Amino acid sequence: MTTSTLQGKTVLVTGAARGIGAATARDVVRRGGSVALVGLEPELLRALAGELGDRADWREADVCDAAAMESAVKWAVDRFGGIDVVMANAGIARVGSVAEIDPADFEAVIEVNLLGVWRTIRAALPAIRERRGHVFIVSSMSAAVRLPLMSAYAAAKAGVGAFGDALRLEMLREGVTVGVAYLSFIDTDMVRNAFADEQAAPFVTQMPSWMTATMPLSHAIPKLVDAIEQRKPRVVLPGRAWPVLLCSQLFEPLVRRAVSRRITR
Repeated sequence: MTTSTLQGKTVLVTGAARGIGAATARDVVRRGGSVALVGLEPELLRALAGELGDRADWREADVCDAAAMESAVKWAVDRFGGIDVVMANAGIARVGSVAEIDPADFEAVIEVNLLGVWRTIRAALPAIRERRGHVFIVSSMSAAVRLPLMSAYAAAKAGVGAFGDALRLEMLREGVTVGVAYLSFIDTDMVRNAFADEQAAPFVTQMPSWMTATMPLSHAIPKLVDAIEQRKPRVVLPGRAWPVLLCSQLFEPLVRRAVSRRITR
């Protein structure tokens, strides 16, 4: 059996209490790594750490709070001896048109999904540089296919993709690698809630089924962790969505057509 490159390594994961973050933490530990779980739901974090055993521990911290993230990174370094990978995963979604969304909701999405990534990586970068480690940013196919009612989410995810690309070049001389994950709809609480939103649901039903199909966590997570192990610069899930990312502007007419059908009914 091949030994995982995560054996003996430490991964700090934000948004670790549930969904992609929690499932990634389980897979990292299964492959012999340790996980520093960071998030906002202490009961879930405590339960997950208890499930995973001695190679997992948790800290409550908000990615919107730079001081809290710096403290969480220091705790992780003290607890595990260093950090080899930082996974900037924490994210939220809010549905609403630009004209009608509550400004606080719009700004919260930018605050968590874009600035939260910046704060996480800024805090962790000294530890990552020390071990010539890996930065892993969770973006979305929303960076390429910008759906109506999701302007804040699309803007934030496009922003973290660009941020990751620029950081990758900055880190070249230091041996630090940077990966960005472009995820389509993964079966998580956030995606299910977005699909069920009374504003979004009518538009979702008009989109081509291949664009709205959800990928089970059990299929997605091993591929994500493989990408972390291999320090891939980009991973797209599901894999069939690669052409969408590469030719994103070509898919805008598909979205326009689906929206137009909804409007004319």
